[in-house]
Amino acid sequence: MPERASCRKICMASDTFHSTSTIKHPKHSKGCTMQEFTGSCHCGAIRFTFRAAAIDKGLRCNCSICRRKGALMSAFTVAAEDLAIDAANDALATYHFGTGKAHHHFCKHCGIYPFHQTMRKPGHYRINLGCVEGVDSCALPFEVYDGASL
Repeated sequence: MPERASCRKICMASDTFHSTSTIKHPKHSKGCTMQEFTGSCHCGAIRFTFRAAAIDKGLRCNCSICRRKGALMSAFTVAAEDLAIDAANDALATYHFGTGKAHHHFCKHCGIYPFHQTMRKPGHYRINLGCVEGVDSCALPFEVYDGASL
Protein backbone atom coordinates (compact mmCIF):
# COMPACT_ATOMS: atom_id res chain seq x y z
CA MET A 1 0.00 0.00 0.00
CA PRO A 2 1.42 3.43 -0.88
CA GLU A 3 2.46 5.73 1.93
CA ARG A 4 -0.40 8.05 2.83
CA ALA A 5 -0.34 11.65 3.95
CA SER A 6 -3.04 13.83 5.38
CA CYS A 7 -4.54 16.64 3.33
CA ARG A 8 -5.08 19.71 5.43
CA LYS A 9 -7.14 19.39 8.56
CA ILE A 10 -10.14 17.69 6.93
CA CYS A 11 -8.36 14.40 6.38
CA MET A 12 -8.48 11.14 8.18
CA ALA A 13 -5.34 9.82 9.80
CA SER A 14 -6.42 6.23 9.30
CA ASP A 15 -6.54 4.04 6.21
CA THR A 16 -9.62 2.30 7.62
CA PHE A 17 -12.97 3.02 6.01
CA HIS A 18 -16.30 1.98 7.45
CA SER A 19 -19.20 0.48 5.57
CA THR A 20 -22.28 2.62 5.07
CA SER A 21 -24.03 3.14 8.39
CA THR A 22 -26.84 5.31 9.68
CA ILE A 23 -25.85 8.04 12.13
CA LYS A 24 -27.51 11.03 13.71
CA HIS A 25 -25.81 14.24 12.63
CA PRO A 26 -25.33 16.68 15.52
CA LYS A 27 -26.02 19.77 13.38
CA HIS A 28 -29.52 18.69 12.48
CA SER A 29 -31.73 19.54 15.42
CA LYS A 30 -34.69 17.63 13.97
CA GLY A 31 -32.66 14.40 14.12
CA CYS A 32 -32.33 14.07 10.37
CA THR A 33 -30.96 10.62 9.65
CA MET A 34 -27.65 10.88 7.86
CA GLN A 35 -25.64 8.10 6.26
CA GLU A 36 -21.92 7.68 6.02
CA PHE A 37 -20.74 7.08 2.46
CA THR A 38 -17.33 6.02 1.20
CA GLY A 39 -15.72 6.61 -2.15
CA SER A 40 -12.46 6.69 -4.05
CA CYS A 41 -10.80 7.61 -7.29
CA HIS A 42 -10.24 4.78 -9.80
CA CYS A 43 -6.79 3.72 -8.56
CA GLY A 44 -7.63 4.14 -4.85
CA ALA A 45 -4.90 6.69 -4.14
CA ILE A 46 -7.64 9.11 -2.99
CA ARG A 47 -10.32 7.76 -0.67
CA PHE A 48 -12.96 9.69 1.18
CA THR A 49 -15.95 9.42 3.49
CA PHE A 50 -18.77 11.89 4.01
CA ARG A 51 -22.07 12.19 5.80
CA ALA A 52 -25.26 13.05 3.96
CA ALA A 53 -28.92 12.17 3.65
CA ALA A 54 -29.85 9.37 1.26
CA ILE A 55 -28.62 9.99 -2.29
CA ASP A 56 -31.68 9.98 -4.52
CA LYS A 57 -30.75 12.49 -7.25
CA GLY A 58 -27.78 14.24 -8.78
CA LEU A 59 -26.75 17.48 -10.41
CA ARG A 60 -25.05 18.24 -13.69
CA CYS A 61 -23.56 21.59 -14.58
CA ASN A 62 -23.18 23.13 -18.04
CA CYS A 63 -20.06 25.21 -17.29
CA SER A 64 -17.00 24.60 -19.45
CA ILE A 65 -15.22 22.19 -17.09
CA CYS A 66 -18.29 20.24 -15.94
CA ARG A 67 -19.46 19.70 -19.53
CA ARG A 68 -16.09 18.16 -20.29
CA LYS A 69 -15.96 16.03 -17.11
CA GLY A 70 -19.45 14.71 -17.64
CA ALA A 71 -19.71 13.64 -14.01
CA LEU A 72 -22.90 13.46 -12.00
CA MET A 73 -22.34 15.54 -8.86
CA SER A 74 -24.17 15.44 -5.57
CA ALA A 75 -27.24 17.66 -5.56
CA PHE A 76 -26.29 18.62 -1.99
CA THR A 77 -23.11 20.18 -0.71
CA VAL A 78 -20.95 18.64 2.01
CA ALA A 79 -19.38 20.86 4.66
CA ALA A 80 -15.63 20.45 5.11
CA GLU A 81 -16.12 19.01 8.60
CA ASP A 82 -18.39 16.29 7.13
CA LEU A 83 -15.81 15.15 4.56
CA ALA A 84 -12.72 13.12 5.40
CA ILE A 85 -10.10 12.76 2.67
CA ASP A 86 -7.28 10.24 2.73
CA ALA A 87 -4.80 10.68 -0.13
CA ALA A 88 -1.54 8.93 -0.88
CA ASN A 89 1.42 11.32 -0.96
CA ASP A 90 1.11 13.77 -3.86
CA ALA A 91 -2.00 12.07 -5.33
CA LEU A 92 -4.44 14.96 -4.79
CA ALA A 93 -4.09 17.75 -7.33
CA THR A 94 -6.23 20.84 -7.83
CA TYR A 95 -7.24 22.74 -10.93
CA HIS A 96 -8.46 26.36 -10.87
CA PHE A 97 -9.78 28.48 -13.72
CA GLY A 98 -11.80 31.65 -14.19
CA THR A 99 -12.25 33.33 -10.81
CA GLY A 100 -10.16 30.62 -9.11
CA LYS A 101 -12.78 30.28 -6.37
CA ALA A 102 -13.78 26.72 -7.22
CA HIS A 103 -11.21 24.04 -6.46
CA HIS A 104 -11.53 21.09 -8.83
CA HIS A 105 -9.68 18.18 -7.24
CA PHE A 106 -8.42 15.17 -9.17
CA CYS A 107 -6.05 12.24 -8.79
CA LYS A 108 -2.63 12.78 -10.34
CA HIS A 109 -2.32 9.04 -10.96
CA CYS A 110 -5.61 8.00 -12.60
CA GLY A 111 -7.07 11.44 -13.46
CA ILE A 112 -10.44 10.89 -11.79
CA TYR A 113 -12.30 13.85 -10.30
CA PRO A 114 -13.74 12.68 -6.93
CA PHE A 115 -15.00 16.05 -5.57
CA HIS A 116 -14.65 19.82 -5.81
CA GLN A 117 -14.97 22.81 -3.53
CA THR A 118 -17.81 24.95 -4.80
CA MET A 119 -17.56 28.49 -6.05
CA ARG A 120 -20.98 29.52 -4.77
CA LYS A 121 -20.56 28.03 -1.29
CA PRO A 122 -16.87 28.24 -0.27
CA GLY A 123 -15.74 25.60 2.21
CA HIS A 124 -18.30 23.13 0.88
CA TYR A 125 -17.92 20.27 -1.55
CA ARG A 126 -19.90 18.49 -4.23
CA ILE A 127 -19.08 14.82 -4.67
CA ASN A 128 -18.70 12.91 -7.94
CA LEU A 129 -21.43 10.31 -7.36
CA GLY A 130 -19.70 7.90 -9.76
CA CYS A 131 -16.94 7.59 -7.15
CA VAL A 132 -19.28 6.67 -4.27
CA GLU A 133 -19.54 3.00 -3.35
CA GLY A 134 -23.01 1.51 -3.72
CA VAL A 135 -24.41 4.41 -5.76
CA ASP A 136 -25.46 3.80 -9.38
CA SER A 137 -24.91 7.28 -10.78
CA CYS A 138 -26.29 6.20 -14.17
CA ALA A 139 -29.69 5.39 -12.63
CA LEU A 140 -30.22 8.64 -10.71
CA PRO A 141 -32.43 11.49 -11.95
CA PHE A 142 -30.68 14.85 -12.16
CA GLU A 143 -31.18 18.55 -12.66
CA VAL A 144 -28.91 20.79 -14.72
CA TYR A 145 -27.38 23.85 -13.08
CA ASP A 146 -26.64 26.78 -15.40
CA GLY A 147 -23.01 27.34 -14.41
CA ALA A 148 -22.22 28.63 -17.90
CA SER A 149 -24.09 31.84 -17.06
CA LEU A 150 -21.92 32.71 -14.06
